[in-house]
Amino acid sequence: MQKYLTIILIILLYSCGVDSVTNPPIIDFHTDDQNFINDLASVNSMLDTETIENGITKIEVDTEGVKFFKIKKLYMGSMNLDSIPSSIGDLDSLTILMLNNNKFKFIPESICSIFENLDSLAVDNNEICNPSALPTCIKNNTTILFYDSQDCQITPDEEDWDFIDELITNNWGQDSLSIYREKFYNLTKWETFEETIDNQEFLRSRITEIRYNGCEIKEIPDGIAELEMLTRLELQNNQIVIIPDFIGSLLNLNYFTIYDNNISVIPASIGDLTNLEVFKISENSLDSIPPMIRNLKNLQKLWLNDNQLSTLPDSMCTILENPNLEIYIQNNLLCADSSNVCFKDLINNSTQPSDVCNP
Repeated sequence: MQKYLTIILIILLYSCGVDSVTNPPIIDFHTDDQNFINDLASVNSMLDTETIENGITKIEVDTEGVKFFKIKKLYMGSMNLDSIPSSIGDLDSLTILMLNNNKFKFIPESICSIFENLDSLAVDNNEICNPSALPTCIKNNTTILFYDSQDCQITPDEEDWDFIDELITNNWGQDSLSIYREKFYNLTKWETFEETIDNQEFLRSRITEIRYNGCEIKEIPDGIAELEMLTRLELQNNQIVIIPDFIGSLLNLNYFTIYDNNISVIPASIGDLTNLEVFKISENSLDSIPPMIRNLKNLQKLWLNDNQLSTLPDSMCTILENPNLEIYIQNNLLCADSSNVCFKDLINNSTQPSDVCNP
């Protein structure tokens, strides 16, 4: 009998020893991290917690003898997700967050509480197309090019689009709209900008560059004044007679070429284009230059050659003080003896008709 009891005791002790060796204590996710996993699965019906955990790289944390897992890296790219819960902001151990190639229309502002901890963040190829849907921390650390990486249908500015229609109508008639629209649209560069209307932010596509060279244009429509974001305007090799006064409204313009046309007058409003760096108006019919040209202190290139200029305004001496200015005045009607002394070397070093100074 004693032998039988001893055997039972040994078996029981052996069994307890096996349990303690083969079944280590279970470690769970930290409460905040587990809540995020549950929330993410809850707001995306096609996703379950197991799939989420497959995209997680976790680290073990020991706090005063209590062990738990925290999310270190989260790979949720190309998962067809459309929502990210605000509890994302509670993942204070997260360093890599991949949310690219999904269907997110917004990212919660709460992400800003962990933004500084992130070594890598990918949210490209989603549908974030409203500036108000972008958290402040991301918005402050990116540019407007962010929206080029999103699947956005951005509306062209109505007044900018109207300019193209006005150009076509004024030069070829209303019936030509369907013929020329695609052509001029392709010769126009559009860029995305943020605009605020009634305290709401929107994305708009605006015209920034125009290259309408050799298009047989005769008239520049007044609607050009609405192209507030225009930086480059090329209209050379056309049949233009007048530069409208409204050209002075293009305050962002820094490149303007309109050589080889039929222009006889430069409007005084040209002086308002203080950001202009390149102005090429050679091969026209100019007989004078407006005094306001003195305001173009950022000019790097000025082409006035092959016109009918017999004088240059004294005010133009101001821009000649720029040692980097590249200026051409040959083939006009200029004479150094009858011009301001500041133009003497410029004129003497240019080619003018031989009889200009000796009529």
